[in-house]
Amino acid sequence: TSLGLPEDLCEAASGGGCPLLLTSIPLGGTVVDLACGAGHDVAIASRMVGPQGRVVGVDMTAAMLERARANAARCGAGNTEFVLAQMESHLCLSCDDSAATMANVYCSDCKEHFCDDCFPEFHQGGRKRHTAKPNTATKIPEGIADVVVSNGAFNLCHDKAAAFRTAFRALKPGGVLALSDVVRDEPAPEGSSIKA
Repeated sequence: TSLGLPEDLCEAASGGGCPLLLTSIPLGGTVVDLACGAGHDVAIASRMVGPQGRVVGVDMTAAMLERARANAARCGAGNTEFVLAQMESHLCLSCDDSAATMANVYCSDCKEHFCDDCFPEFHQGGRKRHTAKPNTATKIPEGIADVVVSNGAFNLCHDKAAAFRTAFRALKPGGVLALSDVVRDEPAPEGSSIKA
């Protein structure tokens, strides 16, 4: 291919866009790819930032990150790293809105997000013992990216506001968010569960 990437990697990404073409990618800069999948855009970004740059691929499934790591190795992309995390970050349900804290605990019983301080407090007072698991979005590096990209993933997020919070937290001041995605701009048919 003209990018020098393996043909099968390019074919696997066919049908998607290329958010990397929507903005200038600085040589030596840092790119974060949210929902990187098999790493097609990670491999391209790796070439764009050059050997002094850095590319962080984030995906919520270990299987896709295995493929992304293998593809980065095949492409000679030594300036890449990968993080297993969801791209939807949440604020603590219990914190005062004026001082909201990023949630790092998810209660699987009440389906809400809390910070470490609020989780035990919220569950005191005769409530049944709820179980919690880590909220993995907090693993995504903050304030490091010149550019955050995502290709065909935001439309799949249940909580789009949370996904945007994650993207903006990863950006440096003055950084750029570049999305290539599916958008519906017409009203949904009456009686449909689709939201425009």
